[in-house]
Amino acid sequence: MALIPLTVEPGPIVFGPELTGLGAVRRECGRSPEDFDNEAFQNYARELATDEMTPGGVFLPLVISRAKAIEAGLYPEGNSAGSSFHDVRDYGDRVFFRRLAEIGVKHMTYRGSVVYHFNQGEKRTEPAGRKHVIA
Repeated sequence: MALIPLTVEPGPIVFGPELTGLGAVRRECGRSPEDFDNEAFQNYARELATDEMTPGGVFLPLVISRAKAIEAGLYPEGNSAGSSFHDVRDYGDRVFFRRLAEIGVKHMTYRGSVVYHFNQGEKRTEPAGRKHVIA
C-alpha cells in the first residue's frame, strides 16, 4: 500500500475537508519557508486530522516499501515530454502511481498525518549571478 499523508497547499479553500480524499486541501499558511505561518498550519492540521484512510488523493509525500518502489521502476525523472517544452505527454507522479497500481499497490491517503506543501514544483535557489537552465 502506498500511504499518503493529508496534504494542505497554499491558497483559498477550494475543497472542504470532506473532499480531501480527492486532492489537497487549500489553506493559506505561506508560500515559502520564509513566510510560513506554522501556528496557523498546526491549528488547521488539528481540525483536519482524523484516524481514517481514504482511497486516492494527492501523490506526495509518499510512504512505500523500497522494494515496491524499485519493482515499479522508481519515480521518473521529470515529466514525459512531447514535441516541445510546453507539450507534456504525462506527469512523472501519474506515471509512477499507474505503475504502482499495475503491481497491485493501493493508493491510500492517511488523514491522521497532515503535511504542508508549498507547491513550488522544481523551483531552485541558484547562486548569485547564475541563471537556471532547463536542458
